[in-house]
Amino acid sequence: MNKKKLGIMIFCGLLAMTIVSIAGCGNASQDNVKCAFPNCNYDVYREGYCAEHYIEMVKSEKGMDNSGTKENNKVTNTPTPTNMPIPDTVEYTYVSLGGEVHIEGVEGDKEELRNVVIPKSIEGKPVTTISAKVFYQCHNLTTVTIPEGVTQICTSAFQECTSLTSVTLPNSLTSIWSDVFRNCENLTSITIPDSVEIINISAFEGCTSLTSVTLPNSVRRFGARVFKGCTGLTSVTINSAESIATLFEGCTGLTSVTIPGGVTCISSAFKGCTGLTSVTILDGVTCIDSSAFEGCTSLTSVTIPDSVTKIEENAFKGCIGLTSITIPDSVTSIGEEAFEGCTALTSITIPDSVTSIGKAAFYKCSNLASVKLSNSVKKIERETFRECEKLTSIVIPEGVTGIGTRSFYDCKSLKSVVIPNSIEHVYYVSDGRRDIGPFDGCDDNLIIILKRDYPAPSYFSDFGYSLEFID
Repeated sequence: MNKKKLGIMIFCGLLAMTIVSIAGCGNASQDNVKCAFPNCNYDVYREGYCAEHYIEMVKSEKGMDNSGTKENNKVTNTPTPTNMPIPDTVEYTYVSLGGEVHIEGVEGDKEELRNVVIPKSIEGKPVTTISAKVFYQCHNLTTVTIPEGVTQICTSAFQECTSLTSVTLPNSLTSIWSDVFRNCENLTSITIPDSVEIINISAFEGCTSLTSVTLPNSVRRFGARVFKGCTGLTSVTINSAESIATLFEGCTGLTSVTIPGGVTCISSAFKGCTGLTSVTILDGVTCIDSSAFEGCTSLTSVTIPDSVTKIEENAFKGCIGLTSITIPDSVTSIGEEAFEGCTALTSITIPDSVTSIGKAAFYKCSNLASVKLSNSVKKIERETFRECEKLTSIVIPEGVTGIGTRSFYDCKSLKSVVIPNSIEHVYYVSDGRRDIGPFDGCDDNLIIILKRDYPAPSYFSDFGYSLEFID
């Protein structure tokens, strides 16, 4: 790997003076061939250039195609159309790798950069990569044009370019790596071409002025937090991806979203999207993963397709506006705290396909008045329905073998509980003074309803609960 620099080099300057003094510019060639450099009428000295321009080529160690001009060993590209801002003269360091060039850095004061047009080629070789942190913290940079041929933009290349408003991405681009445009707070729009396959961690995190984004079908992998904290984002179009982990976390301006079936898993994707009011999840999604919609306080409705098999921990935690949700009979498990704090939820039916409900799954659902449990659940876990203050009755289905600690604690309106004969374990904790059972803090007139042949009524009477026996 040969690292080079587009700039004036003392060695090359001395070489220039030596060769020019020996050969001159006018009559060096015996073949009377004109210099190949644009607009030069001098005769050739060597390799198709006169002495003056050959030395200039040695000094800069680069070539340019017809998209730019060469001035004082710096790259100045002329943008089109003519009403675009006049581009800056930029001096780059770069690496030539085989048949391509990677731009490695910028010489001089980065704060002077305003409008940058990346050269399409250097030394006659295509520019394919903008390496890590090339324009990092160029606070006055406002526009960037990246030419066709560039395939990847590396980590933090434009991070914290706080004045950047416009970026043109080429159709050749395949990879946008971590933090590339992170905290570009004045970037208002971005068009991601359908050649892009990877958008990595925090690529657009903190772009607070970004209002809309369309994710093309070509993107097959997203890193975490790609658009996290893009608070101005009101519209997103997701076409396809296997997983969207923390993709739009904290995008408080987002109001509605449709998740296509090509997305198999949603993990923390919309956590803290407090403006989100409706979500449509299309058939094909199999998992609503941890914290997928946690803290979406304005969310009122969710459509869950039959393809979903798991609702993981914290999936809808703190969705205080969620009034109802239908869990399809494809779902087999509900994770810990999945619906904790959904204070507007009034009823829930858990289908028989569900075999496990995690701890505190419906904790603090203070308006939950009606619950139908799955016949396939084996245990009511710790604090599952704790502080469901509007719940008045519950039937625990046959097959459940255990009732966890504080599983119905502080359900202040709970007046009756039907217990099956399958119950073998009733869990409790001690506060040092007394044992606290699963139904402590419920209505003073709570009745535990048992069958006459239930073998261990003391499991409940020992806590001071009133018992009623039925045939």
